[in-house]
Amino acid sequence: MKAKELGKSYLVVFCKGCQAGFRVQEAPVPDGAKVQIAQPQTLKCPRCAHRAEYQPKEIRIAKFQKEGLGKRRGAAS
Repeated sequence: MKAKELGKSYLVVFCKGCQAGFRVQEAPVPDGAKVQIAQPQTLKCPRCAHRAEYQPKEIRIAKFQKEGLGKRRGAAS
């Protein structure tokens, strides 16, 4: 995947194995866009290679604001 752009929003999930956040798709979500995910998706974490099925409610829009983000708040290290 290409590098994230500062200030852009992306569809993300948190890995069920290592809790790292990662993008569902490479392209940023346009500002103000309403994104509808209709079906569960099977995704592979680029960090730990854990593969899991994610329900639409687990897929979120998150704005990339600074480096060092990507770990769910409150997750054990």
